[in-house]
Amino acid sequence: LLEEQANEVWGKYDEQLQTKARLLEDNVTIGEEKKALLAQLEAEQGNLSVYHEKQAKASAGIVDLEGQLVISQETLVKREQARQDAMAEKKVLEQECVSVKKDIDDVESAIQKIEQEKTNKDHTIRSLNDEIANQDEVINKLKQRKETCTVRNARTKRPSRNVPYEVARTNERYQTITKPK
Repeated sequence: LLEEQANEVWGKYDEQLQTKARLLEDNVTIGEEKKALLAQLEAEQGNLSVYHEKQAKASAGIVDLEGQLVISQETLVKREQARQDAMAEKKVLEQECVSVKKDIDDVESAIQKIEQEKTNKDHTIRSLNDEIANQDEVINKLKQRKETCTVRNARTKRPSRNVPYEVARTNERYQTITKPK
């Protein structure tokens, strides 16, 4: 009986020893797992801190880019306004250009008319000068004829009834030719 009790107590004790050994092994395994989890956690926290750093950099980059976007939008608005102003000025200049071209065409047309009138007047002046030259020739011929007649009459000194008639006729011709038209 005692032996049975001792065996029974020894069985319980041995069971407890085995449980203790098993629990110690489990503790070692858990400790190793704990160390692995802590290492993994540190690594992931390191990754997490890198992630937070990247996120902070990205946020700062976003803020910077948003600032640049605002500046670019303002520049775009200014340039668009400048483009519209330039287009309006271009239209005004084109209208002025059309007006100036019309004025130039009008002046060229007036110059052509004036040149045509000048040519016509030059032609008329040449014609009149030719007519004056012709009449001057006739007048000179008549003067020579008159002088010739006067010289003949003076030479002959005889009174003739036809002399006054000839002089009157010559004077009439002279008056007809020199009369303004």
